[in-house]
Amino acid sequence: MSENLKSVIELKCSEIQPGQIKAEYKVSQAAIAAEAKEVAKGFSSYAPVPGFRKGKAPANMVLSKYMPQIKEELTRKVMGAAMDKFSEEQGTEVVAFNLPEGDKFPQLELDREFVFVLNFDVAPKFDIPEYSSLKVEVAAKEVTPAEIDERIESYKKMYAGYQDVTTAAEAEDMLNVSYTSDFVLSEDASATLKRQVESEDNWVWLNEPEAIPGCIAGLTGAEVGKEYKFAAEYPADFREADLAGKTVNYTVNVLKIQRRAPIGSIKELCEKMNLESEEKLCEQITESLKVDAQMKADGEKREKIVAKLLETVGALVIPPTLLAQETQKELRRIANNVVKTEADAEKFKTDIAAHKTEAEKSAKEKLTRFFVMQQIAKKENIQVGENEVDLQIKGMSRYYGLRANDLRKVMEENGGIEDLQMDMLVGKVVEFLASKA
Repeated sequence: MSENLKSVIELKCSEIQPGQIKAEYKVSQAAIAAEAKEVAKGFSSYAPVPGFRKGKAPANMVLSKYMPQIKEELTRKVMGAAMDKFSEEQGTEVVAFNLPEGDKFPQLELDREFVFVLNFDVAPKFDIPEYSSLKVEVAAKEVTPAEIDERIESYKKMYAGYQDVTTAAEAEDMLNVSYTSDFVLSEDASATLKRQVESEDNWVWLNEPEAIPGCIAGLTGAEVGKEYKFAAEYPADFREADLAGKTVNYTVNVLKIQRRAPIGSIKELCEKMNLESEEKLCEQITESLKVDAQMKADGEKREKIVAKLLETVGALVIPPTLLAQETQKELRRIANNVVKTEADAEKFKTDIAAHKTEAEKSAKEKLTRFFVMQQIAKKENIQVGENEVDLQIKGMSRYYGLRANDLRKVMEENGGIEDLQMDMLVGKVVEFLASKA
């Protein structure tokens, strides 16, 4: 892009609303024609024209033969120069741009001036508060005997064995089952998806989180040797994308029922955990609780740091297009959390106004946090590398049961990569701030 092109573009700006600016551009016919010749020169160096060696064909012949491609390249150059001119003159970062509602982008022609309008959403301007040595108060937490007793009881459950029972299945029982469903598998279905919808030998726990949605209600009271049917309503964010948001009907045969055999004494628990005494058990639990307390304190510290910074910055003018996009994402998140059945869906529609208000509030908070952290990241040269994103996606892919490349493709299509990078950047900046506080 030539600096000359940027200098000859005429620009007139006016505020549409806080955070959004209307930019009216005009490029003279002479400037368009001159730049078209420069583009044609570039084409002539590698694009063949019959009867001429590369780079030797007259500009008018190159223009004639490659007019559509030259117009496309010229439009790209004009747009790039136009955006750079806007950013330089306004002294702000562009976060989104679009055509005015109802407008179509005009076609660039070489024989007339080029006039077009863009609406720019711009990043808010604010002063970054002092952050190098923030002070926050986090209460120290001592480990109490009650917490130790509670942890001992949880260990008793954790290390308890299972025994076969002949009575009807109860909550927290473990059932050995075989099952089929009415879900139609594709030929290239993954092994995890196949096992989710049909299996000759699998184990199902009657506790949360449910391996198959609805299995607790459907199999509580079940007996060995009998068949049961229930409908599983998979949430919209289920890890297996093929099942997300779908209702699947299951037929289950109960092969065996097992129930926890509780540990009756601390001595028995110590034996299970290979510890020599109750004293050693309490020491181990105390150290574990101290680590938990420290992690909780660190989390509280980070939250207070962010809250203190945002309070100092105050309310920001969030770009409207970006706010609308983030509000829709938050609304979908709320829907995924609360809509599990058709009845939930109807209630969600009834309460949509309240959900939209909640979504917009969350979106504003998230974007405000991002803009503040982004400015600190720029100042401290904190970045999220592509390798870090790859590692994060690999970790997520194991959770969702997808190949990393497939998950990346999905995220690229729905804007998830940008959201991931945003969250990772905010996380790195908050860790940096916590280390200095």
